[in-house]
Amino acid sequence: MVFLKRKMILLHEIVDTFVLLGTLLGVTGTYWDIQHHILIGRDSFWIEPHLMVYAGVVLVFIGSLIGLFEAYSFKNKEISNRYFYAILAILISVIFQMGLAFFDNYWHQLFGLDVTVWSPPHLLLITAGCMISLSYIYFERLSMKLSSMKSNFKKTSILESEFMLAIVFIGFNIILAEFEFFQIIPMEHVSQLRNPLIYLIFLNILFSFLIAFGSRIISRKWIATKVVIFYLIIRFLTNTFLLENGASPIIPLFLIFPAIVFDLLSNIFSKNKFLIAAATSLTFVISSYVYFSFINIERYAGFSSLYYFLVICFGIISYYFGDVIGKKLMEHLNLY
Repeated sequence: MVFLKRKMILLHEIVDTFVLLGTLLGVTGTYWDIQHHILIGRDSFWIEPHLMVYAGVVLVFIGSLIGLFEAYSFKNKEISNRYFYAILAILISVIFQMGLAFFDNYWHQLFGLDVTVWSPPHLLLITAGCMISLSYIYFERLSMKLSSMKSNFKKTSILESEFMLAIVFIGFNIILAEFEFFQIIPMEHVSQLRNPLIYLIFLNILFSFLIAFGSRIISRKWIATKVVIFYLIIRFLTNTFLLENGASPIIPLFLIFPAIVFDLLSNIFSKNKFLIAAATSLTFVISSYVYFSFINIERYAGFSSLYYFLVICFGIISYYFGDVIGKKLMEHLNLY
């Protein structure tokens, strides 16, 4: 039993170190890459932001491959199989992403340089990266279920899962990057023609889905607040140390307010899902209006009441999807 615990701790440390660091390099490097394309263009396949992203992908690949062999070596075949398939999901996702990198380069050779993040290979790359992160969260939740170790192990797993959920948030947020870089993007750029309402709707969909999902699969104790704090810290450090001053994307600092409301209501009215979802989305709308008005970005603050109601409705629907998917995944883990 002691030997098995040591093997589980070693496996956990291998996957944690490689996958967490790799995905962090991936999302932060992608923001750097977007700014590089806006300011300089795509001068080479081997530019520094690309190398940072590729380094992250390689780390995830190596870590999941080592973890796969480590899981296979467990003498307890029931535990071995469960870990093996959880890590295999990470490995398949990262191999898919590696293949998409070549597809992206081939796409550029066929059609020239993309003028937007919203190209097919880019969207697929973002999705593959987020699938890596979600597979890792599944691995962590499985580790908490299988492990008989004391609470320190569980607390570490919860914290790492919350950190990874913040990375997932940033990863999907990359789809909205051109809305956040709008101040340095030329007016004739295709992204400037998009309705700014898309930014608020999609950001609230992401936020509502992930916090509902996280409260089911990770923890109910201040999950939203902790995830948003991690999200904001990563975004702030990326802007400060990676991106050029005066050309950084806006950061939605107001997210901390709906996160706090979500956690407070979840602790008091845990069974009233509609109240939690509606109040959280309402707080999202109010705080976004105040925030963008305060920093004088009227394009994200000047919508009619009907449009804001639409943002709230999308947030409520997304919350329910996140809650249901998280619940189903928990049922799968219990029956697996």
